[in-house]
Amino acid sequence: MSLSTESVHVIASLLKISPVLESLVVQLCQDVENSDKSESDEASDFGSESEEEMELALHSGETTLGLEGQFTSTMKQLKFVEISGLEGSDSELKFIEILLKNAMVLQKLVLKKDPTGSSIEDITKFCEEVDKFPVACLSLKIYFFFFNL
Repeated sequence: MSLSTESVHVIASLLKISPVLESLVVQLCQDVENSDKSESDEASDFGSESEEEMELALHSGETTLGLEGQFTSTMKQLKFVEISGLEGSDSELKFIEILLKNAMVLQKLVLKKDPTGSSIEDITKFCEEVDKFPVACLSLKIYFFFFNL
């Protein structure tokens, strides 16, 4: 499961209400298809955005600026972040970019990606894109791990 815009907003809210939080570990779960969705589940989804709409919103300038604004004051205290289950999606890369740009005391970032279904070129491209992002903390160490989760 890729990191959705909704998940990013949840992380931002969590960081906002936890101003002394120095470590953050995020485990992205694999998508589980549930074909037996009940009517009550469907009713609770009424009016909510689909994942595709949220992904499109993430790439619009207004939403991205809004996300960055949420994180500007909430990531400053983070010293350690680990994200497991990455797929290398655009929304995941955008979240990592915002994190690196705003986490002023971040010392260690651990990124774990399942290489299943990824070519060597895809993995290399993912690492290169992350390495290009501007960082707020010059002493930051980024660790990449690629293995089946």
